[in-house]
Amino acid sequence: MEWIIFAVMAAFGFSFSDFFKKKILNKEHAFQFLSIFNLIFLALLCIALFFVGTESLKVPPPVLGAIFFRTLVGVIGFILYIKSLRHLEISTVAPLINFRAIFALILGVIFLGESILGYQVAGVLIIVFGAYVIDSGGHIKNWHKPLADLMHSKYIQFALYFAFFLSITAILAKKILIYVSPFTLLFYSSVFLNIFYLSITFFVYKGFKDIKLGWQIGKKFLLIAVILELAGAYFKFSAYAQPGAKIILIVPLLQVSTLVSIFLGGRLLKEKHIGLKLGAAVLMIAGIILLVI
Repeated sequence: MEWIIFAVMAAFGFSFSDFFKKKILNKEHAFQFLSIFNLIFLALLCIALFFVGTESLKVPPPVLGAIFFRTLVGVIGFILYIKSLRHLEISTVAPLINFRAIFALILGVIFLGESILGYQVAGVLIIVFGAYVIDSGGHIKNWHKPLADLMHSKYIQFALYFAFFLSITAILAKKILIYVSPFTLLFYSSVFLNIFYLSITFFVYKGFKDIKLGWQIGKKFLLIAVILELAGAYFKFSAYAQPGAKIILIVPLLQVSTLVSIFLGGRLLKEKHIGLKLGAAVLMIAGIILLVI
């Protein structure tokens, strides 16, 4: 089951990338970061193209349109994610993204015809409970806080919207990878991402000035974050592309990144209530295990 190895490697790549993203976002606004981050991402893919070959860029127009649509959905979700990551602790944001396992489970059954068993439903419920505990502000008995925050904190809502959009992009990627390789999907997604983000940067913000400033502020960690993100994305698509691999199993397995993110947030970023968040994350991972066994 090669897809399991790919999914776990992707999870580690994303979690370490998120750690460096958080350090950069403490100093610069979201679009400064997104513009320079995606430019570097595409530059690395262009270098890789010399080894992969330009034959990989030949894609039927309908498939290219599907990649464009998937990228648009991802852009909307990722903007919300970056906003939430900038204003919330990484150890709060990362576990909330576990809701993508629930959304992917529902969408996978509906649109891909993937099956679900009774104990997997139990896993979903455990994930929901774990996410609820994480937002308790360090006080488990404060049961009403998560509901209140969900109604009043737009950044928590942003994280949940991102989880939903992630599940949509996963379903679309599974369909697209029937026709193209993981590298091809990654390359064209990056091209479209740069079109979207640079358009916003130049028409809404300060264009080259923001890009230059974004590099100056984040250059210490930017390249590391991009390389880790690139590795994570490639391994994720490789997992999706494996014959017989199910989205409803791969997406939850990607949540291995939760424990890594919480560890990094507690040990290196000195965030609060790490014990509670780690305990809830372990509970959520237990639910994820029920989804994949």
